[in-house]
Amino acid sequence: MELKHTPKPFIEEHYHIQELIERQEKRTRDRVAHQEKDKLRDITLKDIAGFKDIELLDFWCEHCKRDFVGRAKKQIDLWCPIAFYKIKHRCGSWCMRHITDRPRDPYFYRSMFIARQRQDKFNDALQPFQTGFNTLYGKK
Repeated sequence: MELKHTPKPFIEEHYHIQELIERQEKRTRDRVAHQEKDKLRDITLKDIAGFKDIELLDFWCEHCKRDFVGRAKKQIDLWCPIAFYKIKHRCGSWCMRHITDRPRDPYFYRSMFIARQRQDKFNDALQPFQTGFNTLYGKK
């Protein structure tokens, strides 16, 4: 006598169980991402704590279009977290220098002092294949 029965599917292949597994995996990914974000935030806050509260720095005033030196106070925006030095210029405008996001600090591409330094050091960094090298150093 032959028994005819259909085999039962594996429990993991059932669509309700698949949805449950996918939801649990998503929750795990979200938790790990949140932990990484918190870890990065803690590292950033430790770096910020290493900077002085008051610092003597060069600034660029956007209103006056001039460089100046001043004592600035460190300020922290905990929402991002980012930190910056902020000072009020004699003309009344506020000037900032980034602490945590230095490559985006506007001082380095607006300041005339930095532009002069770049021009002074340009000849020192001239490579043999660049235009003007033979004029400055002569041919070998």
